[in-house]
Amino acid sequence: MSARAILVRTGIAVAFVAGALILLTVLYNLNVIPGEISPFLTYQAAVILGALWLLQSISGQLRKMLFPSLGERAYSLVNIFKILGYIILAIVGLSLLGVSPEVALAGGAFSGLIIGLGAQPILGNFFAGLVVLLTGFVKAGDEIRVAVWPSRIGASSFTLSYEITERRSGRLLAKSVSVLVSYDYGKRESKPIPADFRAVLEANLEPA
Repeated sequence: MSARAILVRTGIAVAFVAGALILLTVLYNLNVIPGEISPFLTYQAAVILGALWLLQSISGQLRKMLFPSLGERAYSLVNIFKILGYIILAIVGLSLLGVSPEVALAGGAFSGLIIGLGAQPILGNFFAGLVVLLTGFVKAGDEIRVAVWPSRIGASSFTLSYEITERRSGRLLAKSVSVLVSYDYGKRESKPIPADFRAVLEANLEPA
């Protein structure tokens, strides 16, 4: 059923783009749209808008198709699909604007570099916010719950587990872990976790 829905949405997107192109042509012929505005740019904008709508629609259907077999991993795969789709559309848009393929591909490589930098601690939150904004993973007005707890305690390190869930349904949206190390900057080496802080961790320990 989901595969059929994808075909239906693809047909709707094609019909939308075709209708928009016909409407724009009529408006140009009637001089409703000034001739100074390039028809090529308006046609290009209609095609890109249709492609964006199609990308969003297909992503939603893919999520429904993959979720029964992959569970929460389906969200990550669909988000990667959407990000790659945005990059491809950006490269195509630059090419249509007259940017050489080499420069457009370099822009794609730069986008890939940006995504890679997003894994770094300093820039991670910024690019994670962009991903949330572009993928619609969480929308404005959604009520979510963020849980953080220690899931493992070692001699000089401990692990924090994170979960983001939808408050009303309890649906798991994302989960992650991070490892933190007690460090002596003077000696430039790890050190045992202080006893008082270890007591706090142990009081809230909940293995993942």
